[in-house]
Amino acid sequence: MLLFGPVPPAQWGPPPDRPRHQALWVGPGAAGSGAGPHPALAALDVRDVLAAVDRVERVARLPRARRLRVGSSRP
Repeated sequence: MLLFGPVPPAQWGPPPDRPRHQALWVGPGAAGSGAGPHPALAALDVRDVLAAVDRVERVARLPRARRLRVGSSRP
């Protein structure tokens, strides 16, 4: 699990076609002070993070060929 930000996932997040990577973002929020985590990162809900971990773990258990199909727009 890697948390980074506060920029939008479309700008610096993983490619959306990779289901083994989940991007969570709560929005820009207030500017950080440089001391401690940025407020936008601190605003991530723990339940949302754990749900993303569960999704990634489920995908990781799939055979490689199926993992690739899960992330694509093909049937």
